[in-house]
Amino acid sequence: LSANLPNGPNQTEQLIPLLWYTSKMYEIYYWTACQGFTGRAFAPLCMLEHAGVPYKILGPEGKPGGVFAMPVIKSPNGPSVSQVAAICHMLGHELKMAPTDPSEDAKALQLCLDAADFVSEGDKEGKLEGERKAKWLAHFDGLVKIQDSPTYSDFAILQALGMCSVFGSTSVSVTDFPANLRAWYDHMKTTKGVQAVLAKKVPLMPKKDILLP
Repeated sequence: LSANLPNGPNQTEQLIPLLWYTSKMYEIYYWTACQGFTGRAFAPLCMLEHAGVPYKILGPEGKPGGVFAMPVIKSPNGPSVSQVAAICHMLGHELKMAPTDPSEDAKALQLCLDAADFVSEGDKEGKLEGERKAKWLAHFDGLVKIQDSPTYSDFAILQALGMCSVFGSTSVSVTDFPANLRAWYDHMKTTKGVQAVLAKKVPLMPKKDILLP
């Protein structure tokens, strides 16, 4: 992916300092280099595509030090970060997809951590069912909203809902989503970054021929 620089003096405020003017790019480290599945790298990939910044995807073999679980992302600004919530938070701030108000930013980070908990429960057989499933979906339903410019938490929640919908260890399905959550989910699937990642035709999870439910 190559970033296209906006033209004209009136568009300079759209430029991301340092990132637009460097040949360096983000590096994502993930299983199969995202050739077999996108998994937990889906949200970061969508954010990078949405912002139109250059990146490359590598396998786990050469991952930087100081991190543990995949995915890992190395920023052109220096740090290497793992854990989806932390990655989305960092990208949100570097790519101008974070709330400017500190308290709203804290809420966005909370939603990323909620999404991680949701995935953790969904990956356990029989854990995310019945009243527990309904409670989680109602939680997200009450907090997401359709907006012209999605924030980093939107991508994290989208990934979590998509993953749990294809796990097989839980019965979570898009047909379970309350009205607002379903409308938001369908809208997020039409956004620039998500469409770009889906166009690559790589399944969300291994051994599942599903891009995003």
